[in-house]
Amino acid sequence: MNAFGEERVAGFVEQLGERTPAPGGGAACAIAAALAAGLVEMAARFAGDAAAAERAGELREAAVPLADEDVRAYGQVLAAQGETRVAALAAAAGTPLRIAEAASEAAQIGARLVRDGKVALRGDALAGVLLAEAAARGAAELVAINLSAAPGDERALRAQAAAVQAARARSQALSAARPAGAARG
Repeated sequence: MNAFGEERVAGFVEQLGERTPAPGGGAACAIAAALAAGLVEMAARFAGDAAAAERAGELREAAVPLADEDVRAYGQVLAAQGETRVAALAAAAGTPLRIAEAASEAAQIGARLVRDGKVALRGDALAGVLLAEAAARGAAELVAINLSAAPGDERALRAQAAAVQAARARSQALSAARPAGAARG
């Protein structure tokens, strides 16, 4: 019998390592955001926070298909040439922006759960926040790269703001997870 998730998770991770342009960073960030939201959802359920669990579940469900959407959008970039490539890159920025915003929201919910949720699930909520921050930062950088030929595009600012909010949530979660005076490594 196969180990839990072996076929799906292992296959996706194997595809990431292949010498192909996609799936790549955007798809990985989408899956990281989904994993983060799933951990936050679990922590919220144990905390009895139905609203947070519902929202984290919505974020999880929204993030997974963004991996496929990113692969399709990047496929259009690879097929484009010249000016159409610049337009394809700009169009492809929408997917990592949605990933960054979803991940940022998951991080913020998770930080609150680290602080106020069930103590036994603090580590799971914190892991969710850390994954969410990484997903938000990675996706925000992809937006910036895709829009490098379109300075002033507000989507780059939105993605950066999402990454900053996720980093703030990470700092809050780490502070809440460590008892006052605890050693920091």
